[in-house]
Amino acid sequence: MRVVWNHNRTRFGETNTQTSRAININTRIATLACCWNLKRAKKELVIASIVLSGMIASVYAVGLFTHNFPGIQAVSVLTTACGTGSSKLIPSNPGPIPTGSTGTILFNCPPPTGSNVNGPALTAAAAATTTPSVSATLPTGVTLALVSYVQGATTCTAGTGTPIASGTPITFGGAGPATGDYNYCMSYTAFPSGGIPAFSITWSQ
Repeated sequence: MRVVWNHNRTRFGETNTQTSRAININTRIATLACCWNLKRAKKELVIASIVLSGMIASVYAVGLFTHNFPGIQAVSVLTTACGTGSSKLIPSNPGPIPTGSTGTILFNCPPPTGSNVNGPALTAAAAATTTPSVSATLPTGVTLALVSYVQGATTCTAGTGTPIASGTPITFGGAGPATGDYNYCMSYTAFPSGGIPAFSITWSQ
């Protein structure tokens, strides 16, 4: 009978242990679920607070005033009164010029309406960088430069002014040539036997 009693006692003890373990597991699960719900609730509360703050800021935003800005027009860096389309610049010496001679030729615009004095070939109206593109390679010994416009002038001096090289930018204003009116000065050290063919210069910015 003791053996049976002891056996029943042992089985009863094991049953109580299993029940205790089950209760502990259920308690832990409940605790974890509670903590998870608390973390989730806190997260949702933070999000709700941010959204509510934005709504409050929107509600209390008050317009003060509006600034209206005027439109601003653009201006071309370079302007000219001639030499475009079918018109041409006027050379101070149209030739013929002796082969092998040395000299210069001034190019400008014809007199404007109501005047008998040639006008400038171009005007640098604003400080900026522009790039000339020469349509043809000039003969050996022939160079081209921009020289300041002088009213009534018919000659220019070799080696003066701002040299013009196709593709090389020229900056007007600042350290470069000043804004204002200009003519072209062509210099030649030995006028070529074939003459100087017609060419053009395209300016871009």
